[in-house]
Amino acid sequence: MAEYVIYTDTASDSDKNFGTSSHTYIQLIGDTAQSDLFELDDPNRDDFEPGATDSFPVTLPELGNLKEAYVKVEGSEKWVWHLLQARIEKKEGGQVVRSWSAYNPEDPSKGWLFGPDHIREITLKVS
Repeated sequence: MAEYVIYTDTASDSDKNFGTSSHTYIQLIGDTAQSDLFELDDPNRDDFEPGATDSFPVTLPELGNLKEAYVKVEGSEKWVWHLLQARIEKKEGGQVVRSWSAYNPEDPSKGWLFGPDHIREITLKVS
């Protein structure tokens, strides 16, 4: 098993609410294995608030070099989540030994909009 921390950066805009309370899931795909789809949730805080960087420590099988991260959002409310970037770190003994980032290759400053009128799932390339 290996220790990973997944970070999400949610956009902030004074005239829009880019956060979400919807169920947000991720699956990490490496060159030797892939994780199951699991929910990103910290019951001790409101996740994915505008302008926030959230972190989610998880223990997963050894995945090798990460290639993709599949993100899926489920919610029935009227919402838009603006994910600017996702980062994944692998840790050993509390130290970061490898890190990967996923951002919109067409325009890194834009990220991705999730919501009923936007995408609800996407496979992100990580590097």
